[in-house]
Amino acid sequence: MELKAILDKAWEYRRLGNYQKCRDLLNQVHSSCQENDHIVLGRLYHVYMQIEWDHHRYNKALKFCKKALQHYSKSENLNLKAHSRRHLADLQRQLGMLGESEANYCQVLEIYGTSPSKVGDLANALRGYGLLLERLDRPLEAQQVWLKIKEIYQMHHISEGVQEAIEALKRLAHHN
Repeated sequence: MELKAILDKAWEYRRLGNYQKCRDLLNQVHSSCQENDHIVLGRLYHVYMQIEWDHHRYNKALKFCKKALQHYSKSENLNLKAHSRRHLADLQRQLGMLGESEANYCQVLEIYGTSPSKVGDLANALRGYGLLLERLDRPLEAQQVWLKIKEIYQMHHISEGVQEAIEALKRLAHHN
């Protein structure tokens, strides 16, 4: 089985909560991977990061996320780099590293603004940025971001996202 397929299977085991089988497959990939296969190594560290996030070990997740970003940056794949940087911004927000988080969200949004990306990736980056702006007590900026998020989710008929945006906008209306 090729390494990408093994990583996909590991991701599925993680999603199902079978972390031991997931780690076993990750170890198999890690021992078989070439050191210059930056896409595979980025994905490997991304899955490790997600395992730590799932268990609320955010500092460990941050370390894996930085490794994933290093490899994705070397791969020169802008979407993978932006996706990984968005996770880094999310973790930094979670850990209270708000200045670093904002800088990373801004870089991600710049990449998504200048290159084709999945709608979900853009919406996730905007969502994290909106939450950060609320935390930074910048309600007017947060409101503009949440309006954009609501618009994206409405266009793509994602009702959970629309509802979250509406709730955020209500919070922000009470803030003003």
